[in-house]
Amino acid sequence: MKFYKVKNTFEATETRILSDFHLPKNIKLPFEARLFRVIQPTSLSVKNKLVLGNHYHPKKSKRWEFFVIFGKPKTNLFQFRYKINDKIKEKYLKNGDAILMPQDISHAFLPLAKDITLFELSNIPYDRSQSVIDKLF
Repeated sequence: MKFYKVKNTFEATETRILSDFHLPKNIKLPFEARLFRVIQPTSLSVKNKLVLGNHYHPKKSKRWEFFVIFGKPKTNLFQFRYKINDKIKEKYLKNGDAILMPQDISHAFLPLAKDITLFELSNIPYDRSQSVIDKLF
């Protein structure tokens, strides 16, 4: 697993809200992106501390994921937990933080603020049957 920082921009007009991110040259994804997903936790999930994830994708799934965090700058947006070698680690994620997630790494995102977005790129479509539950929160 690797952590990165990406440059993102936000533009709002009367007709649209545009959010995008740019991958710096040092970020080389080890997969061709086939899935692009936008995950926006609701106010209810923030209020009730509802966790996203709490699972891992086994090696046989061959699933890679790349996550990018978008929201209010200089604010903790997600509490992120992950497990490596049976040790749970934690990191607070802010605007522009990005994570390259290989197989066999348990991961979970606890949303801490309203109006946040988790962008996900993956090499294959999501299939719930390829996720193994592992409670990190």
